[in-house]
Amino acid sequence: MAVTNPLRRSKLRFVVYFLAVVSACGWLYSYLYIRSAEEIFGGVDKADALREGLRVASAEQLKSLEKKGASADTLYEKRLNVALLYQEHKDYKLGRKILLKEKEDLLKLPESEETMTRLIKVEEMIAHIDMDEGLFVDARERVARSIGLADELVDRYQSQNGQLLHLSMVNETGIIAYLEANTAPDMKVRKESFARSRGIFEELIARIDSMQHDGSKWTAACQATLSDIKNHAMANLNQVKEDQKYESMFQQT
Repeated sequence: MAVTNPLRRSKLRFVVYFLAVVSACGWLYSYLYIRSAEEIFGGVDKADALREGLRVASAEQLKSLEKKGASADTLYEKRLNVALLYQEHKDYKLGRKILLKEKEDLLKLPESEETMTRLIKVEEMIAHIDMDEGLFVDARERVARSIGLADELVDRYQSQNGQLLHLSMVNETGIIAYLEANTAPDMKVRKESFARSRGIFEELIARIDSMQHDGSKWTAACQATLSDIKNHAMANLNQVKEDQKYESMFQQT
């Protein structure tokens, strides 16, 4: 379904992981706008306090679970949840630390389809943190590892889920290229990065179209996921095209 640099916050509307957050914030700001100044500031302070309380409580729960030797399944879910809370608060160092700990534990487990799938998810979440910090080279390396793991899932377990994860990670490479284009001050680099991003999305959409034509090979759930990935790629492609239209304005500034 990540980058919270200023450009991503203002322009990368299509990144799935932040759509719910953006919508919630938009509603909150609209609501607060029509209240008195005292209520506005009070509401913001209260909301911040609630979020901070949730982060603290969740982190404490995680520590308690780790001390008690909770199951791998329980720790996996809790760590991802806490890491996401830290990421949303821009505590990238802490979020990454938690995810790296989960990756370390996953690598100690016997190899299985589920373990490899979880590794892909963890690598993807760390890549999102890298994107938030503008560490695009690191993000690309993590996504590349995720693609490799997805391919292993296909080779070893004939996993349709592995094929879907591969496609989803390819979509992430297009997002990284898009972010690189938006943060590059050099016009040549911007143009090349936009073109690379656009090419990734176009190729991905064409690839999914081809796969969808042979629906007999896919379960209904997989077909739905294919459509979902395609829709996201199409939205991403449209965003790239929209930004390319206004590149001349960037050059003039």
